[in-house]
Amino acid sequence: MLVLKTPEILYARSALSDDYDVVVSMAKGVNDQIDFHNAALVEKSAPINLATSQSADVFHVCGDDAAPWNLNGTYIGANHGWYGVFEMTVPDHGLSTSDIGMPWKDEKGAKFYLIKILDTNRIWMMPDNGGDLDHWSFASQLTGHLIDEKGRTFQGKMTVKTQLAPACRILNQAYLVDGHTPLEEGVVTPCKFLDVLDEYDIVNPAAVIESLKQNPGRVQNFVAAELDTLLTNKIRYQLQPWGACTVRHTAMVHRAFTLNLTGFIQTRTLLRREGDIHRYYIPDTRAFSVGGRNYDFGMVQDFPGPPAAPLQFGAGFGNLDSPDRLPSRFIQFLNKRSGSANGVDIGYVVGYSLTEGCTVPSVRAANCARAAFIHTSAKTYPIAMDEKVGRIEAGTKIENLAYRQYFSPCALSGHATAAYLHREGDAYVLYVDYHEAVKEDVIELPPFLSGQTVTVIEATPSVELLSGKNVPGSGIRLAVKRGTGHIVLAISSGSW
Repeated sequence: MLVLKTPEILYARSALSDDYDVVVSMAKGVNDQIDFHNAALVEKSAPINLATSQSADVFHVCGDDAAPWNLNGTYIGANHGWYGVFEMTVPDHGLSTSDIGMPWKDEKGAKFYLIKILDTNRIWMMPDNGGDLDHWSFASQLTGHLIDEKGRTFQGKMTVKTQLAPACRILNQAYLVDGHTPLEEGVVTPCKFLDVLDEYDIVNPAAVIESLKQNPGRVQNFVAAELDTLLTNKIRYQLQPWGACTVRHTAMVHRAFTLNLTGFIQTRTLLRREGDIHRYYIPDTRAFSVGGRNYDFGMVQDFPGPPAAPLQFGAGFGNLDSPDRLPSRFIQFLNKRSGSANGVDIGYVVGYSLTEGCTVPSVRAANCARAAFIHTSAKTYPIAMDEKVGRIEAGTKIENLAYRQYFSPCALSGHATAAYLHREGDAYVLYVDYHEAVKEDVIELPPFLSGQTVTVIEATPSVELLSGKNVPGSGIRLAVKRGTGHIVLAISSGSW
C-alpha cells in the first residue's frame, strides 16, 4: 500500500479490484482528534500523487465516523462535547471578559455561569453542578430570563442547547510507517501498514464549571492541563492493504460514570447515486417490521434511503437468530448498473473482533441489551457495551478491537455474497458469507499465506471447511450445504 500525508489530510491507497484502487483518507475532527474523512475509487493506471488522491471518485463521505462515548446522559469524546451548554442570542449583550464566570439565575432559581462570549450577540451559559466530579447534577433546562447579582436581566431572543467543545485534551498523535518509522509529510511512501495513533483525555465537564467559578474574569480553556480527566482514550488505527483498517481502543476510566452505550465504531451510509443499487446485509439477524415496512437484513436488504424510524437490533426486538449471538458485522454493497458512476461493485463492512476485548461474543452478550441501531440519518451505530453494564468505576480498563474494510465482493470468490481478509493482531482473519448452496468453493488467498495454519473461529452448521488445517496453494476450499451461512477463519502468519 501507499500513503501520503498533507498538513490536513492523510491518504492511504491500496488494491480493491483488478482495475481499481481505493483511497481511504483521514483528517482531524471537531476536538482536534483523528477521524475518518472519505473513501474514493481511483483507476489503477492513475499516477500516485496528491492530485490523484484529491480528485478520486468519492463513494463514502465518512467524517464523524470516529466513535464517542454516551455516558451520564450525554455523548462525549471523538467529535462530541458534553451536551449541556445553553447558547443564548442576546442582541448587543454588552458583556466582556470580566463577566466570564459570573453567576446568573433563571426564573426557577437555577444557577448559571457565563462561560464563553461568541460575539456581540451570542453567549454560552453553563449550569452549575449540584453534584461532584463523580456524580453530576446539572440543570437540564434554562427557564425564562436570567438575572445577575447586579440586577442585569437577559431574556434570550433564542436559547438552544449545544455541546461544550473542545472536550478532548490531545496527548499524543503519530503516523508510523510499519508501526515504527514516522511518516514524512508530502512524500508518497510504500509500506506494509500504517499505524495512526490518537491518545486523548476526555475532560470532566464538572471540572470545567469548578475552574470557571474559581477563575472569574478570564477566558476559559476547556481542556487545560490541570482540569480533571473523565477517561483517557488510546486509539490505534491500523491502515492495511485491501482497503482495511483495524481500530484498537484502550480506555482507562478515571472518574466513575453511568454508561448509556459505547460502540467504538460507527459509520455513515455509502453514497448511492443514480445507477447504483444500495443493499445492506447483517448476519445473525432475521426478518422484522417497523412502521409497516418489512426488513430482512439477514437475506440482504435493499436499502434505497434512510429509514422512516430508527431500526433497533436486539433480542427484545425479535430480530436476532439467537439472543446470545449479537450481530457483529454490518455490510453494505453498492452494485453498479448501466450508467453508474462507479466502475466496480463495492463492498464495505464495519465489525468487531470475535477473539479480543469486550466484543468476544459471550462477553458482549452479557454487556449489551442491544446489538446496534440504524438511525433515521441511515448512519449505523454498532454497540459494544450499553446500559446493561451500569456504573463503571474509576480504575476500570476497557479494551476493544474493531475494523472497517472496503472490498470487491467477488475478488476472493465468485459464489460468496461477501468475502474479505485483513489482519487482526497476529493472524489474518477471513470472513466469508453465502446465500446459495455451493458444492465446492475455492477462496483464492495471497501466496504468502500458503501452508499457514487455519483455525475456525466460528461457522454456521451449513458451511464446511474442506481443505483442512493448512492453506493449500490453490486456496481454501469450502462447501455450503444449504442456501445461507458464513464462516470466519484465523490464518496464522507471525509478524508483519
